Amino acid sequence: MNKGIKYFGLDISHLVFDVTDSIGNYYQFKNSISGFKKFVKLLDINSHCVLEATSYYHYQLAYYLQEQGVKVSVENPLSVKRFIQMKLSKIKTDKSDSKLICEYAKQVELKLVLTDGFDRFTSGSELCSYVGLTPVIRQSGSSVKGRPRISKIGNQKLRNLLFMCSFNACKYNHACKAIYDRIVAKGKSKKLALIAVCNKLLKQAFAIAKSRLTYDNNYRSALVKN
Repeated sequence: MNKGIKYFGLDISHLVFDVTDSIGNYYQFKNSISGFKKFVKLLDINSHCVLEATSYYHYQLAYYLQEQGVKVSVENPLSVKRFIQMKLSKIKTDKSDSKLICEYAKQVELKLVLTDGFDRFTSGSELCSYVGLTPVIRQSGSSVKGRPRISKIGNQKLRNLLFMCSFNACKYNHACKAIYDRIVAKGKSKKLALIAVCNKLLKQAFAIAKSRLTYDNNYRSALVKN
């Protein structure tokens, strides 16, 4: 992760907005110009504000921050919601949401940094090998020793992150759900199915990054069956 960037997770409501930064500091400001001005005093050139697209409450603040030259990301609330569900948080407050939005921002950047933005890879399969998600078969002579296992040679943080994402992907990502259901139906372990989902997620991310096309949950490749 770029240590120079300081993230600010913003949870916005009608009258106030709650803020948690990547250090863990918490603030609350009025959702008005006077509150915006006080908030901007905390920011510098390395600040990156991340907020959900919540009804129309976020518009004024997002525009104000942009006009002040602050880097702003307005995220799909469904993506943030799924991340919060993945964290299994039992606390639901504006303060806790701002903290989780900040964590979401750091995780999203983490995925890009750990893969160098996909620039060094020519295919999704190559990327999966780099992360350590491809199977390795141990063989000596004519004997195959043990079941194939993933290599685990790559970055463990990224593998763990993908594994966490795979749980929700099985529910909401059509292609991932199809793979998971097919493998489990064959009597294979659920863990093996989730690893396959991790592979699919990584290949989807690679394809989207390279093609620069918007993700389509109903898309089905004519070339790739899984």
